[in-house]
Amino acid sequence: MLSTFGFVENYQIGEIVYNIHTVADQPYAKWLMLTVPENLYLPNPDHPALWKLLTIIIMNPWYSLKLFATKAFYFVFYIRPYFSWTHNIIALAVLLPMYYFTVRQLISKNLDTTIKYFVITFLTVAVLSVCLLSINWNSRFLVPLLPLIFLIGAGGMTDIVRSKFKMLPFHLE
Repeated sequence: MLSTFGFVENYQIGEIVYNIHTVADQPYAKWLMLTVPENLYLPNPDHPALWKLLTIIIMNPWYSLKLFATKAFYFVFYIRPYFSWTHNIIALAVLLPMYYFTVRQLISKNLDTTIKYFVITFLTVAVLSVCLLSINWNSRFLVPLLPLIFLIGAGGMTDIVRSKFKMLPFHLE
């Protein structure tokens, strides 16, 4: 997969969202591209893809970290400068509580260890693979993660709601 994807070119142009350089004249494009260092080290094009990826990260650590962190921010929070303010606020209003409850569940002792390891591994691999390469303009790579996040997060949300209703003079069970 790495050999077919031009991640070196993405590093060379500082792209956060894939193919954003094609609309660089748009006002939102400046938020989705990083300034590339003048002394950016580029790996030998004849080397294997994985070696090129590792080399570009090791030889450009600060730039790679900035690029990765910016991609992770836009990917995880599902906000984009070209989406409306309403869209971005609703996305944050839904995702942030679900992320909170998911992390809370993963830390708690309510989940089986096997499930915890699966969820953590799946989410880590998905986020790493997208942020090392490139996020898509419409976040199609986030969609496969959401059912898992919503399922685990709903369990944490349910625990909170149940504990709050126990304090009421009546029970809803």
